[in-house]
Amino acid sequence: MATSLENVNVSRAFTEPLDVPIMHSRTLSIDALEFVWGLNRGDMSLYFNVPGNFLRVQPELKEAILTRNVALVPPNHIIDELYEFQEQNAKLPFAKRRAFIEVSSFKPCECRVVPLKPGVSLYTLNPTTRKVTPFRGTRTSYPSVSCSAHPFFVITYACYALVNPLKTVRRKLALGLPLIQCIGPWHMAPPFEFYRGAYIGQFGRRIPYKYRPLLPASPPVPELVHSSSSSSSSSLDSRSSKRSRLSTPSQSDSEAGVDIAKWVSHCATEVFDPDVAGPALQVVPCKPLDSPEVVGRRIPKRKRT
Repeated sequence: MATSLENVNVSRAFTEPLDVPIMHSRTLSIDALEFVWGLNRGDMSLYFNVPGNFLRVQPELKEAILTRNVALVPPNHIIDELYEFQEQNAKLPFAKRRAFIEVSSFKPCECRVVPLKPGVSLYTLNPTTRKVTPFRGTRTSYPSVSCSAHPFFVITYACYALVNPLKTVRRKLALGLPLIQCIGPWHMAPPFEFYRGAYIGQFGRRIPYKYRPLLPASPPVPELVHSSSSSSSSSLDSRSSKRSRLSTPSQSDSEAGVDIAKWVSHCATEVFDPDVAGPALQVVPCKPLDSPEVVGRRIPKRKRT
């Protein structure tokens, strides 16, 4: 029976395990991955926070994985399954591609912990006795562990560790593993249908140069939604007519050269409509400006104390 991944480390010190994300927004060739995995552009972000995108490992093993000194390699039959799936999706029409979730579900799988650097030692922890023992293996046998992450994600992570950077030791190990065959479709440029509806700079990713003249440089401006009901349109017409009546004089008054003071007094006598002006613009009725009560009014003087 395979041991749990959190019980394997590159040293004898075992502490509380940590969660390491596999796929993220800065994953290399993520556009090509989404295309050959049957996803639309940007859909991979839907799987960034799912449990199947995380590895639960020891802190020191986490650093060894991030620095590409150790890789997790699923069995060969799962690697061949991913290779055939990518090859088929790359040849199918864009609309007939299959999503990777239809081929392989999120279920635990067994992986091998493969050192990618000379001098890396592996240790296993017995969860019952808490005894730490070094792994005694050969150059071709590695400890088998149970991994809860999606096998396709684990393969992708292992491929990045093998080829980036592709050093001599990693190249020799890659020749003995079928992982290298899964990298081929990642170097192909997706068709234009994959970028249809996108814009330059979307998701913080680069777009191939040959597609940039065909795509907008910024996201489209959303259009205003107009209601098609007759009641709402009639209500808008009535409100606009009331608003125009309160804001400007009529055309006949303008042609007749009406006095501004008389027009202001006319607006002040209008009935207040809260749907038009709102509480902050309430019109207060007042006396006409040319009335004797307004002209002869005096402001009382303030008495000195």
